[in-house]
Amino acid sequence: MLSGPCLGAEGELSFLNAYHRARTEAPALSLARYRVDGAAAEEDIAKGRVLPKVTLFGQYSENSIKYENRSFLYQDQDYPGERYGVQVTQALLNVSAGLEAKRLKLLHQQSREELEVAETDLIVDLLEAYLNVLLADSELAQYSAEQRSLESELADATALFDRNLLPLTQLLEIQTRAEAVGADVIMARGNASVAREELRQFVGEGAVEPESIADTISLVNRFASADAAATAAVAHSPVIAAAETSVSAARRGIDRERGSWVPNIDVSYSYQHADVGFDNVRSPPRDTSILTIGFNYPLFEGGAKSARIRAAWAEFRSAETKLRAEIREVETRARSAWLSLDAVSEKFVASKRGVQSAETNVDSARRAVKAGISKPTDVLTALAQNTKAQRELALAKFQYVMGWLELEMATGANPISIAPTLSSALHGD
Repeated sequence: MLSGPCLGAEGELSFLNAYHRARTEAPALSLARYRVDGAAAEEDIAKGRVLPKVTLFGQYSENSIKYENRSFLYQDQDYPGERYGVQVTQALLNVSAGLEAKRLKLLHQQSREELEVAETDLIVDLLEAYLNVLLADSELAQYSAEQRSLESELADATALFDRNLLPLTQLLEIQTRAEAVGADVIMARGNASVAREELRQFVGEGAVEPESIADTISLVNRFASADAAATAAVAHSPVIAAAETSVSAARRGIDRERGSWVPNIDVSYSYQHADVGFDNVRSPPRDTSILTIGFNYPLFEGGAKSARIRAAWAEFRSAETKLRAEIREVETRARSAWLSLDAVSEKFVASKRGVQSAETNVDSARRAVKAGISKPTDVLTALAQNTKAQRELALAKFQYVMGWLELEMATGANPISIAPTLSSALHGD
């Protein structure tokens, strides 16, 4: 089980805490749980049809009989009456009901497996929303840093222009770039607000300030190849498990309809104490016991029986087709996730080198301007390249994390077990 939720420093929301809140707040997961409860109830109802039924009954009446032509034999009467008793019924042979109970048991199992699928979808969607907030914040920080640098460059360029040491075209170019980056800052701030609202859909009301991500993230790819990942996915995917259970349930549906061609036999015992007879006519108090064996076999239903069997076969073939499609989709997803993680891992390393080069380029451009061997506008290009490199690094880092989680979920990992590991890796705990 997951431990209780806790916030990070200064109210920051760790990924683990976000996952705790999402499992409570996310509507999709709640709906999946309700479907499990409903399927369990349907299974219990079906079981009840083949178990003994006990019924208590009773009646109290005030009776009044008035004769039109009274005589010595027929006198008006006013008297109370009562009947009470118990009836017990047990099915001796009801093949269709027994098979339906087994079918609904499988559907209950399928609903639990679909809940696992919903858990898998939740952690993937939540991580994407969580990282999108951090990515938007990173983008805003990079544009803001570039904006501050451009403001400094603009101030220096203005001073040079006032001393006639800088052409007006270069001053205007710096000013234009500063205004463009200012617009980017406004847009990035709006994107950050939108990303927070999307995260709030998962975690509900409360703090939605994600905790900062560690500079170094270590997440291990457990699979040596894409084929190994695909094999594990087919063996452990809850999606395939749910599809296989659906096929089994559909097979039971065919058996259930075939079972309706078998006669139903039940036994019933009834005990009654009464002091009135039919039509509530006074009768001496008496006890009545009845033991009944019932037989029921409909011979003709206008072709409904064979139609129900055809429908059951159609449902079975549909379930088989869906299973084959799910197997292909799961295999493709696992292979794609493995290949994507492999590529993103290399991109992550390359992006780190790109940031180092971009930062060096900014320093070199500034030194060249001070030495008089370069134009101030060259710094603009270096700053833009640095911002782009920083953004690409942040994106590569988050793609790396998403790729790892996609691979884990595609191969059937338990989201509840993965969440603490992922949170620790993200925040460097």
